[in-house]
Amino acid sequence: MLEHVPPISLGKLSELLTVGDCVFISVGEVESFATLLSRRPNTDVGFWRMWYFGRIPWSRETVSPASLLESPHLAPVFDGFAATADGAP
Repeated sequence: MLEHVPPISLGKLSELLTVGDCVFISVGEVESFATLLSRRPNTDVGFWRMWYFGRIPWSRETVSPASLLESPHLAPVFDGFAATADGAP
């Protein structure tokens, strides 16, 4: 069925599609690393210095987990507690 479509690498696919493109809503907020640090200036960035070999790309943009959690378009589906058949946790 899709034999005529050339294979595409995941790298290229991520450049083409975003979550917003797929579900037609914007989830989370795109922010630069510099913006994230400005919100919490006392944050220890030692791990990220090591991760990026001493050169943190401050202009790189990302969607932080915090902005995903605060998104009004998402709702929890599972609260982390499973009940037994009789309703007891």
